[in-house]
Amino acid sequence: MAIEEVVQKKYRVTIPAELREKLRLKEGDRVRVGLDDGRLIIEPHWLVRNPTEKLASLGTPKRLVTEPEELEEKIRKGRLRER
Repeated sequence: MAIEEVVQKKYRVTIPAELREKLRLKEGDRVRVGLDDGRLIIEPHWLVRNPTEKLASLGTPKRLVTEPEELEEKIRKGRLRER
C-alpha cells in the first residue's frame, strides 16, 4: 500500500489514519526512521525484527498470554518503561 503525502514545514509528514490504525500507533509512540535501498522506512520502535530469537532469550513464560488486548497492553507497558 502506498499513499502519497506532502512534506510539511520542519520536514514533518503525517502518517495516514488507515496506517496508524493498522499498526495501532498512538500519539507519543516512538518510531525508527531509516533508509533501505533509497526508500524511507518508518517502523514502530516496539516492532520486533527477529521474534523467535527474542522469545528464546526470555526463557519459559509463567503464563501464556493469548488474548490480543492483553498482548497489546503488555507491549504498551513495556514501551512506557523504555521512555
